Amino acid sequence: MKNTRFAALALVLLLLLSAVGCGGGGDVADASGTPNASGTQSASGGASDGNYFTDEEVAPYRGTTVKYATWIEERSTESGPVISGFENETGIKVELVTVPQGTYATKMAALITAGQAPDVYCDCQMWPSMAAIADSVDKAGIDVTDPMWDQTVIKYGTINGRSYLVNTVNSMWADKDMIFYNKKIFADNAITTPNEYEAAGNWTWETLLKCMTDVKNAGFTGGYIDPTLLANSVGGSFLSYDINKAQISSNLDNPNFAAAWQFYYRALKSGATISGLSKDSFTNGECGVFMTGVYGLKNTGYWNAMDKDLIAFANMPKQNASDADYPHASFIKAWGLCKGSKNPKAAGLFLRYYLDIENYKKNGSYDSAFISEAARDFYFKINEPGWEHILVENGVGNLMEEKMGVYWFANRMHEASKKDDSQVRTAISTIRNEVQNACNTGNQALAKYGN
Repeated sequence: MKNTRFAALALVLLLLLSAVGCGGGGDVADASGTPNASGTQSASGGASDGNYFTDEEVAPYRGTTVKYATWIEERSTESGPVISGFENETGIKVELVTVPQGTYATKMAALITAGQAPDVYCDCQMWPSMAAIADSVDKAGIDVTDPMWDQTVIKYGTINGRSYLVNTVNSMWADKDMIFYNKKIFADNAITTPNEYEAAGNWTWETLLKCMTDVKNAGFTGGYIDPTLLANSVGGSFLSYDINKAQISSNLDNPNFAAAWQFYYRALKSGATISGLSKDSFTNGECGVFMTGVYGLKNTGYWNAMDKDLIAFANMPKQNASDADYPHASFIKAWGLCKGSKNPKAAGLFLRYYLDIENYKKNGSYDSAFISEAARDFYFKINEPGWEHILVENGVGNLMEEKMGVYWFANRMHEASKKDDSQVRTAISTIRNEVQNACNTGNQALAKYGN
């Protein structure tokens, strides 16, 4: 990561130049589009008046509007200053179109059918169910070979040679999984913390269970384990997705699938974890450990109503202490061009600006986005390029039953196993045909929307 002091200095200089009416010049990126120390960048390799884009790039679209469909009040998050920066630098207005997350694909499809398509959509863990509302990003003028784009995301969202999803390398918006724990509960009860286990080289599934058991014995709710996330962290999700072939297949025979669910049910029977535990339990200080995504590291994230001094965090645990690395796996979070967009090229400009981390630095919302400096550093550490495992259950599950997402699979596992670790292998046999049918449905969707 670049030293944020350079970005802050650049912002001050930019404001001073603007105040005295200076124009022209300004530091620009090199030919590869790599941002210089000032934090300003043009993905096309040039800038005007210190802005991100050249006048030639934005001139045809000044005075137009880009419609961005989102369920988040973006202007009250770290995106707010960046959206305003985009508007100020380009003269292009951004209109936020509120679409509920739970029925996003259906509502978007309805808008498209009615001729009211937004320009930009967000895919939060829902591919390939989102393919029905997506258009190829090349129509937005996006060059997917530009090094600013995360190539795993590009491959994940490419069907029959057409790319539908983008996110940047070191994005401010990513979704890998991790562990949170309550500092006060652990300190007050002299419980060994996940970070202490990490330091000792022994942060594993078993020490996670011990943490939660110790918290439970201290009179609190031990913790929350999401069995699907745990399984995916070791490559044991319900489904496997080949990003090079855009093909979904059953992963039930992966031994780590059974191992993760057996461990989870053992923890459930012991009372160390509780099924379906609300995030409020952690916010309210009732729960000691919570497995979820990196959004919890953000000021506007999962724990926004919680005393930030109580929040500590750690990697997802290793399955075994001898494993080489801590697992870093997750869903994919990405953006794209909506089918029926009326302003596709301006949408492409917006995506380049909105997703570039340098614009969060330049517009002053980079550091303030996180609950602490340590949280910021941890966020970018575990979100470094490279994905071990990508969880596709959510999108395929949504194809099977809208709003169910990943729970479509988990619910069937719970039903078939009766939440008993000794019944996991029997449950695998019971749900095998259903999971294969889900794979077929997902592959049919990919084939349909890739042509």
